[in-house]
Amino acid sequence: MTQDGSGGEWLDIYDDNLCWIGRKEREAVHRDGDWHRTFHCWMIRRAPRPAMLFQQRSLAKLDNPGLWDTSVAGHVLVGETPSEAAREIPEEVGIPLDRLSLTPAGLRIKPSRTPDRVDREFQSVFLTEVDWGLEEFRPDPDEVTGLAWLNLQEGWDLFQGRQARVMLEALDSHGNLGRVSLSIHNFVPCTDGYYQRVLINAERYLAGLTDLAI
Repeated sequence: MTQDGSGGEWLDIYDDNLCWIGRKEREAVHRDGDWHRTFHCWMIRRAPRPAMLFQQRSLAKLDNPGLWDTSVAGHVLVGETPSEAAREIPEEVGIPLDRLSLTPAGLRIKPSRTPDRVDREFQSVFLTEVDWGLEEFRPDPDEVTGLAWLNLQEGWDLFQGRQARVMLEALDSHGNLGRVSLSIHNFVPCTDGYYQRVLINAERYLAGLTDLAI
């Protein structure tokens, strides 16, 4: 969705209290450090062992290229609700999920800064259960370098520092299956315990609880 027909993405922008104050082109939002909304979807599965899906960011990304991150994430465009940004799921990983399958898990407030940009996000986080094998995903190579299921217990051991590395089956953007060895340094850095909080919510979700809170 664009505001002026130029092809650039436009975003709604907000004050510190999530009150709408206007709209601006995405590049300008990041240049000026405006608060804006983003969408995070974590895919989880029950079998053969409870796990959550991570995506490896494209090497062409400006932020954290090649690091492992949320199953699917993207910007909420002008006029969209956070759940409507579920359009990102088929766009990024090629499976036909929509917003009706999502369970809200709350709002994460995440400011970050790099030498050339300021990114201040209100991240709406959702969980959804899928039973797709890796070979059934069709990742967009412009967005995603790889996909891998991380076992929930191994995730706890890794992010709590009890395990140095995990060995995972992974799908690359060309549809090839292989193995990857990952340490905590291969994941997008989180100083707020985000991955651990997602693990807690994934366990609650799989236990049949829908009152989730990131």
